Amino acid sequence: MKKERSVLGFSSSVSQVNWILISILIITILFALGFYSTTQMLAGYYEESANGIYLTTDLKKTLSQSDESMQEYLRTGNRASLIRYNDAVRQFQHSYDALAQSAATAQEQSLLRSISDTFYSYQASSNFSAFSYYEKEIFRCYESLQEAQSISQYLASYCDDLLDVQIHASHANSKLLQYVQSRSLFLNMAFVLFLAGMSLLGLHTLIEQFQRPLNRLYRASLDIAKGNYSVQIPENYRDSTMEQLARTFNRMTLSIRNMVQKLEENKELETRLLNEELKNTQYEYLLEQANFLALQSQANPHFLFNTLNSISRTITLNRSDDAVMMIDALTVLLRYNLQDATVPATLAEELHVVAQYMAIQSYRFQDRIQAHFSYNQEMAAQVRMPRFTLQPIVENAIIHGLEPKISQGSLWITVTYPEHSCQIDIRDDGVGIDPQKLQKLLEGTAEERIGHTTSIGINNTRERLEIFTHQKDSFNIENHKNGGTLVRIRIPFHQKTTED
Repeated sequence: MKKERSVLGFSSSVSQVNWILISILIITILFALGFYSTTQMLAGYYEESANGIYLTTDLKKTLSQSDESMQEYLRTGNRASLIRYNDAVRQFQHSYDALAQSAATAQEQSLLRSISDTFYSYQASSNFSAFSYYEKEIFRCYESLQEAQSISQYLASYCDDLLDVQIHASHANSKLLQYVQSRSLFLNMAFVLFLAGMSLLGLHTLIEQFQRPLNRLYRASLDIAKGNYSVQIPENYRDSTMEQLARTFNRMTLSIRNMVQKLEENKELETRLLNEELKNTQYEYLLEQANFLALQSQANPHFLFNTLNSISRTITLNRSDDAVMMIDALTVLLRYNLQDATVPATLAEELHVVAQYMAIQSYRFQDRIQAHFSYNQEMAAQVRMPRFTLQPIVENAIIHGLEPKISQGSLWITVTYPEHSCQIDIRDDGVGIDPQKLQKLLEGTAEERIGHTTSIGINNTRERLEIFTHQKDSFNIENHKNGGTLVRIRIPFHQKTTED
């Protein structure tokens, strides 16, 4: 059996073409390097001149900006204008440093020294004008401003002189570049004719030795592109190179046919695996939703027990009218509670529920507990959150914070909107929470019963918020520095606009 070569062999025709191509390549590289080095050198000079013109123009622009910013600061006292003035001064110094590094002639260096000295005086006068304005010395302020503006005119004049020098230098470099390009035209034409002759010679060899077999190979490739993987081409050619290419092409076709069959098998297997993965994902979502609904349902009987207990004690004290009002408020709360639990409530609805709850508590405690609300009704109607989130927190604040307090207590509910989120702060000035008990609440390990109420309200609210927002930091509770307890809730929120 004939041993296959691992490297493609070269026939005599291929060797001829290779030598022609190598010769063209070497000559092209030498010519290109010479032409490139010359044009790059001239282009560098031209680019350096153009960059100098740009930097000088930027000097004038930043000088004008500094003047305008300082005048605006002295006119309005706006600190932002002073900041823009300082930025313009730094930009002026940056452009000057770049010009100083690229200055090529003695005339440019002399003008740059004049600009540097004059700008130092301009900056000193402008700074003294700002300082006088800050010290309320208006006369000295505007006197320094006029002096700075006068110096600014000298600076602009120096910049214009420097710009003239740079434009003349750029014009000279441009003329030199045009001269070199015109001289190179003849060489380029001769080189193009040479390359054309060499290329025609190589093309003739390629057409004679490779055109017909390569066309056959191309047509076979088109058949493969159309899905015909059983195509084969003859392998008997006079040129050994084409013979080896044909034999390799036939083997490649066979490999592609086998690979396509394997891909179809793998595709079917991946489709089955993807279907299984989708089922698992849907199952996890249903579990999370079920857990969410289970947690949400826990809050309702907990609140109902505490409210009915309050009404019962009110009736026991023969305050029937107050009891009727409390029952009416409770009816509103129960009607809200009977709505579809899968649908989130708005923050406005939650705050209305808390207001009804506080109405019930006001009959119990009279003036001992005062509630203060601070929120925007329109924005609160756009925030979505789990139902009965705020009421358990308010209930906990009253029972554990304000009720044990001997003196009058207050409860503040404040809603703000920092960093694309809605932040709800519920703070009381009650007795606070024991540090160990607070740590258990944060960890979700608080005991089932604390005093005459349970920890289910806080733990349930924290867990429901974490599931609803998918964020661990959505709920936090801490002892406030001024006394009492602060509960903070953060819900992702994007305010709707008119376009939305």
